[in-house]
Amino acid sequence: MAEQETADQPVYDPVDAIDPEKQIAEEVPAAPKSAYAEKSRDELEKMLDDQKSMIGRQSNEVSDVRREIDSLKSQVSAQSFVDGQMKQPEQAESKEIDYFGDPKGAVNQVVDNHPALRKTQEELVRLKAENAAMNLQAKHPDADQILSSAEFKQWVSQSPSYTEGYAHGMKNLNVPILDELVSKYKAAHTDPEVEQLKTQDRKQQVRQAATGSTQGSGEKAPGKTLTREDMVNLQVTDPDRYWRLYAQGKIKEAYRNKIKK
Repeated sequence: MAEQETADQPVYDPVDAIDPEKQIAEEVPAAPKSAYAEKSRDELEKMLDDQKSMIGRQSNEVSDVRREIDSLKSQVSAQSFVDGQMKQPEQAESKEIDYFGDPKGAVNQVVDNHPALRKTQEELVRLKAENAAMNLQAKHPDADQILSSAEFKQWVSQSPSYTEGYAHGMKNLNVPILDELVSKYKAAHTDPEVEQLKTQDRKQQVRQAATGSTQGSGEKAPGKTLTREDMVNLQVTDPDRYWRLYAQGKIKEAYRNKIKK
């Protein structure tokens, strides 16, 4: 029985008890060898210099990219009415061309993605935008200012039908819809003082016609817009009112609407 207990007990080497460093060395695994352990001081310094140079180049590239982005932003913000209203063609997600499984679809995909065809499509979109802008501005010379004004957008947002029509008209460059919206906006924002001046002018023309004071081809027909003489007379007789209308842009608007010289 005593022999079995002795066999189960661990055997200690007396030398290990005397030399503890040997015991620690056996228990702690060796650290992995560093990749820079065999590098000389000059090699390490060269590696650091190369890293600094690479970081400097990358910083310069990032700065250049940021400047290009800022430049593109300024160009986009300065685009004309036509460019701003152009409908951008939707870019379809490119998929792998399968000539064997779907030869017809593969050919169509190659043709549709051809750079020359894409360029032609973009030119057609631009021509459509320019034609729409010309037609709209022929009816409303101030359409560009009105459509981009905050007042017009606020007015449109008050009506669901106007909002839907505005979105459809701008997306598809629908001139009749935009023409209708601009006309309704002008009618809703007509200055009462300008309308009063037009009414006074018509009354004066009626009185002149009744008294026979008009002569020859120079007579004024009722219902005409304000004349240059009316503007000059208003500036002389009521300058405060004239300059108030001028500050509101109503005088310039009247001249743009082909006031009779």
